[in-house]
Amino acid sequence: MASAKEQRNSVKTSISTFWTTIYGWKRRLLSILSIATGFSLIQLAGDIEDLAVKFHKPETRRSLLAGIGHCSALVKILPDFSDYLLLSRSVASIDDFVVTSARLGIFETTISNYNDNLMQYMTPQSVLCFIRSQVAHRTASTGVHWAKTFSKYNSGTYNNQWSIIDYKKFRQFQNDVLLHGLLHVLEQLPNHVVHTDMTHTLLRQKYWPSYNTPYFRKIFEWSESDKMVKKFGDWY
Repeated sequence: MASAKEQRNSVKTSISTFWTTIYGWKRRLLSILSIATGFSLIQLAGDIEDLAVKFHKPETRRSLLAGIGHCSALVKILPDFSDYLLLSRSVASIDDFVVTSARLGIFETTISNYNDNLMQYMTPQSVLCFIRSQVAHRTASTGVHWAKTFSKYNSGTYNNQWSIIDYKKFRQFQNDVLLHGLLHVLEQLPNHVVHTDMTHTLLRQKYWPSYNTPYFRKIFEWSESDKMVKKFGDWY
């Protein structure tokens, strides 16, 4: 487990990289600052979407109910345990899919929060998702370590289901030793984080799917996704 000092240094690195890139754009482009501003918004995209809902309601209720759209990801183990496959919707950014030097494969699909009462927990006394994810990527050596690091100072923005595969735990043709630590799953809402080892489910099903809906019952109910399903169907 990384020390508090190491985690603070990682936060500083993320922020320094963020602003250094922006200053570099400004210096090169002189007065053309719109591109630098656009770069800033890209880094904050997931967090900003939830902050916009908190501070500026969507134009229509329908636009909120439409949700975030759909994407998907999958972890698949071959029946004879000879190999496994990890697929994400897109290999595009540090937040969507990443493989770390600690041999962790991490991906996410976004989940929606329909519970307006949880908005009160989105406060400045927190750290945005794009920084927390990078700190966890840099400092974690196991799935549970990643989850515990990421859970600190939860901003309640960019609420995702995160799946963390520990490549170090996989042994070809040795399904009897894969009892713990291969797959760890985390789900976040404002003021709520649930995470646990899901290796047993992966081994039983031979796959782990992720598609924009909470797996954990508490998150499903806290987000009021259950009410949306009853009212509008299983899109939610």
